[in-house]
Amino acid sequence: MTNHDKPIAEGIASQCMGSPWNACRWLVQKRARDGNPIQAGEILLSGSLGPVVPVQAGDRLELNMGHLGRLVCAVI
Repeated sequence: MTNHDKPIAEGIASQCMGSPWNACRWLVQKRARDGNPIQAGEILLSGSLGPVVPVQAGDRLELNMGHLGRLVCAVI
């Protein structure tokens, strides 16, 4: 992720338990074991690949997800 083209966070999906799918599978199994299974319509997040960073008005964040594309967000 960059802010005004300056790198602010970096991560690789395989660093999340070998694959984001592994992280989601672990969460589904853990919730089921705890008696609180994932319900239809719930959104699963595989975890963060970088740290939480503060943003402020005027920032221009860009997230590059390789073959999945990129996301640009201007904070107003």
